[in-house]
Amino acid sequence: MKAVIEVSTSPEKRPVPVRGSRLGEPMVPPEVTGIAGEPTESFIDASEAAAFVKLHPKTLLRLAREGSIPAHPLTGNRRRIWRFLRSELDAWARSRVHSGCDRCQNSRSR
Repeated sequence: MKAVIEVSTSPEKRPVPVRGSRLGEPMVPPEVTGIAGEPTESFIDASEAAAFVKLHPKTLLRLAREGSIPAHPLTGNRRRIWRFLRSELDAWARSRVHSGCDRCQNSRSR
């Protein structure tokens, strides 16, 4: 007597294994992985990026055009579409924090 195993062929129910994945690691579909098989970060638009760094979207786009903030243009035309990575924006924002200032040392009540 032979055992029959029923396999579903619908793509949304079946995990797609990544080449080289180990037992116990989460299965990541190939469309969200990079060249080395590592998960990649998705780009966000200007409105999400502006909310993340707490700037007005027009200010964020001006800084992107100036090259003051890490941004990635999608088109090379005169009117560009900009996309941002949260990790780069986080590193940029952290680099602009001046934590050497101590309010207690600058007080007038000495």
